[in-house]
Amino acid sequence: MHLSNISLAIEYSKDRPLKKFIDKMVECRKEADRNNQKDLVQIYKLVVNSSYGQLGMDMTKFRHVRYEPIDEKLTYGPLVVDLDPVRGEFDSRYIEITCRKKRVTDKTAIHMSFFILQNSKLHILR
Repeated sequence: MHLSNISLAIEYSKDRPLKKFIDKMVECRKEADRNNQKDLVQIYKLVVNSSYGQLGMDMTKFRHVRYEPIDEKLTYGPLVVDLDPVRGEFDSRYIEITCRKKRVTDKTAIHMSFFILQNSKLHILR
């Protein structure tokens, strides 16, 4: 890759730049919910959800959940994170198995994620 004509560079430093903003919006949303202002609740939710985006998502945290009958012969591999019997009004005899994914395909260009995040912080600061 060859870069030329660079007029601005922003160094990435790990931080929580939107924490105060997110906390404020969450408080506003809670207040709107307490005052039974449904439209305002949805607006605050939209603002919070769209403020950061999903570009920098950590795909390794994704899990796979499956349900299987409870069986003493069933063995669990190293990818199993959690086992929880399915509870309900009647005995279901099924178990919920949460596993890490065997293969994670991260289709996000991480450099684009960092660029968009840093550029948005610069935009907010301006």
